[in-house]
Amino acid sequence: MSVQNSTSAPKTLPYFSSKFLLQNSLQTLFSSPTITAFVAIASTLIFSSPSLAFMSVQESNEITPIGKYKLGFEPQAKTSNGNGANFTTFLDAPINDEFSTRVHLGAGDRDYYVGGSLKWVPIPDYDKQPAIGGKLSVIASREVADGYFTFTAAPIVSKKFSTDIGVFIPYASVPVSSTSGASDTVTNLQLAVGSEYLHSKADNMTFGAELGFDLKDTFSYASAYVTIYLDEKETKHRLTK
Repeated sequence: MSVQNSTSAPKTLPYFSSKFLLQNSLQTLFSSPTITAFVAIASTLIFSSPSLAFMSVQESNEITPIGKYKLGFEPQAKTSNGNGANFTTFLDAPINDEFSTRVHLGAGDRDYYVGGSLKWVPIPDYDKQPAIGGKLSVIASREVADGYFTFTAAPIVSKKFSTDIGVFIPYASVPVSSTSGASDTVTNLQLAVGSEYLHSKADNMTFGAELGFDLKDTFSYASAYVTIYLDEKETKHRLTK
């Protein structure tokens, strides 16, 4: 699995417009047959899971390598505001060395939710400097007859550390969300801390764990997740067999 080298000098990327970014994001996400497999798995999860799980960050500032997709699964346990065993599935696709996109689906205390996010990492992990970035996301959810929209801005700071047992990438974030329903709008605030883990004998996978703390009008939680890197050509070959 390719990971960003923290000892090499950061690249200078050419300027491109927001229109070009949006076009590339949509093309990357929806032109691959990998989406077929993702939707098939996610559809099963949406209609079988009984809990809520869309408030977690789920990632560091690492960008998925060009030419690969990252399929992930996250179980989550709420530790405040009642009990719940939650589940999310998501798919990442890179745009370039600084930008990546994600689509995710799941179900919970609300009947279901679907959403997407755009992550930008303008300051890479380099020497002793941590990676600094963030992501913007929008999620549509439904509870009985009521619909909700949640907009989130999540700044992220992370740093990669190599050890004898693998690579750890701890990260921290303070997501700020605005959830709008039929009658009111609520601002949500959390603190999220976690780490990704890469093992040399599982070079096509990433493991992660995260703790979230309720700061305002949300909930605390503990979650774990695993992602599987999919090569675009290999994925197309498997899906056309």
